[in-house]
Amino acid sequence: MEVHLPALPIDWRYEVKKYRKAVKAILDSGEEGIEKNRFIENFGRETYGELTKNWLIEERENRCVATEVSRAILEALLQLPRG
Repeated sequence: MEVHLPALPIDWRYEVKKYRKAVKAILDSGEEGIEKNRFIENFGRETYGELTKNWLIEERENRCVATEVSRAILEALLQLPRG
């Protein structure tokens, strides 16, 4: 089975830096994820919208989680130097 990913948006590096705390929280939450309303309360509706729009997170059973494909990408992007 082949998996084809679209080209990464150039602004992902910026977006992940901007939303670093939210991304880290999603990764730290593992497969369980974070309850959607709690995520929005902690990080804001804009963050939820941006991370969902860029398929960095998805909603499963009213919880925000990283997809398996995006988890690898998110972990790599979090290793980028801060600045």
